[in-house]
Amino acid sequence: MSDQQAALDAAAAAKAAADAARQLTITQWTLYSFGILVTILRTYARFKAVGFNNFEGDDYFVWVAAVCFSLSYPCSSVNLCSDFFFWGGLGCVK
Repeated sequence: MSDQQAALDAAAAAKAAADAARQLTITQWTLYSFGILVTILRTYARFKAVGFNNFEGDDYFVWVAAVCFSLSYPCSSVNLCSDFFFWGGLGCVK
């Protein structure tokens, strides 16, 4: 295999990896958004049903979990992109 063909293969592999990383990032943020939306709706429904003064432990703990979830998602997205690309918002960009 020639050096030119090897370079083309490496470029194609890098583009495929970038496309896969971008698709995974979009999927992650979509699922994250859905999870946070459900958490907000759950808290709103509990507030309307029992009022803030009658919240139970799980009503507070769900927000502890949401904060941990929120802290872990950006870290995983940046690590996906850090080897080849820099972080550019929603996904990896060259």
